[in-house]
Amino acid sequence: MWVRISADAGRRVGVVVSKRNFRRAVDRNRVKRLMREAFRLQRVNLTEDADVILSAKRAMAGLHRQEVEQDFERLCRRAGIWRA
Repeated sequence: MWVRISADAGRRVGVVVSKRNFRRAVDRNRVKRLMREAFRLQRVNLTEDADVILSAKRAMAGLHRQEVEQDFERLCRRAGIWRA
C-alpha cells in the first residue's frame, strides 16, 4: 500500500494487480473488486487528505471480503491514516 498525503487529495483509491501473481483475468478482477469494496466500506474512517494505492499480493487468492477489510484496516492504522 502506498499513501499520498496532500491538500488536494480526496480519499481516492488506485488498485494494482499484476498478471504475474494472478494469471487468470477472472482472479485479477475478483481481487480488484475485493480491494475496491474494502476501500469503499472503510472510506469514511480515513483522513480526508489521503490518496491510497493498493497492490495485490499472491496470498490474497483465497481471501473473503471480511478478511480483506481487516487487512486494509490494519494497513491504514500502520500508515497513520485511520481516524476511527
